[in-house]
Amino acid sequence: MTMKIETPQDLVAALVELFPSFADEWDNGEAYGHSGDYSFCTVFMELAPVCAGLLAKATPRALKSFCALVDDFVSS
Repeated sequence: MTMKIETPQDLVAALVELFPSFADEWDNGEAYGHSGDYSFCTVFMELAPVCAGLLAKATPRALKSFCALVDDFVSS
């Protein structure tokens, strides 16, 4: 995955690409009361409770891409 992430919506798209089942969890943010206006922190807060399960089922390639994504955020 080499998606440039500039917005929280980009982050959601990248996470769904890595972990397709996150799309059901995120549900366009509606389940969390978001109407299209949310922050990067919001996305990560919603990812946190399901992250371990997603990572446990991820392919090695998805794991590597996720680690690169997190590393990019940390270095920013």
